[in-house]
Amino acid sequence: MCLQRVAAREPAGHTDSRGKGQPSTQCESAEVILRVYNYVVVEYTPPQRPTLRAQGAPVNVPHPIPPALADMIAERFQLLSEPMRIRILDLLQDGPLSVSVIAAGLESSQQNVSKHLGLLLRAGIVARQKEHTTSLYEIADASVVKLCEQVCGGLQRRLEAQWSLVSQEVVRR
Repeated sequence: MCLQRVAAREPAGHTDSRGKGQPSTQCESAEVILRVYNYVVVEYTPPQRPTLRAQGAPVNVPHPIPPALADMIAERFQLLSEPMRIRILDLLQDGPLSVSVIAAGLESSQQNVSKHLGLLLRAGIVARQKEHTTSLYEIADASVVKLCEQVCGGLQRRLEAQWSLVSQEVVRR
């Protein structure tokens, strides 16, 4: 929302000092909703910012990786190294859930689930929205899910390669 001050008692067809015939505003893409006394209430839609890269597109990581960036990357992987957090993220792929629903789905205590959700929330991986007295959690950073899918794909390829080695040994005997 944005408020604009307008001159009182403007005659019809009057143009303001800027020559536009409209009240001044810093709100682009504004639509007048209501005129109250000498103010106009407008709905403001911020202009879309151009994205620097497509969601999920690879980022050019400097080589060698600077120590501060390496620390941040390690911190992210460390956060995801807990199996309970991976299981929580897996449940949240279906949409927003409350702590009690997540706890029931994982057969864990609400206290344990809340602790893990708090860490994921502070890291920006999940988001929380209040609905009456309940907090609903949802995935905020979809790149984490894609990372998990890539890891699962790598595990599957590795297991398939190992299985083919085992099956070749069985055929030789």
